[in-house]
Amino acid sequence: MGRARSSREHVLDHLAQLRRSPLRGGPSDAFRARLRAELVSGRPQADPSPPAPPPAAAPPPPAAPSAAPRRLVP
Repeated sequence: MGRARSSREHVLDHLAQLRRSPLRGGPSDAFRARLRAELVSGRPQADPSPPAPPPAAAPPPPAAPSAAPRRLVP
């Protein structure tokens, strides 16, 4: 039971440390400046997104029932 308590306290300590640290991974200031300049200039993108695929074809209509009577096999 002591090991479980120690493990739980260890996890809670890590969570507390994570709460105190700032989030990272956002874009750099240089990237933001370049993006802002590109958006303001109105230039088209260098790599445009691919065109949307054509709409799917409609499924064929259901087959008409046959006129021949069905035979029951014993």
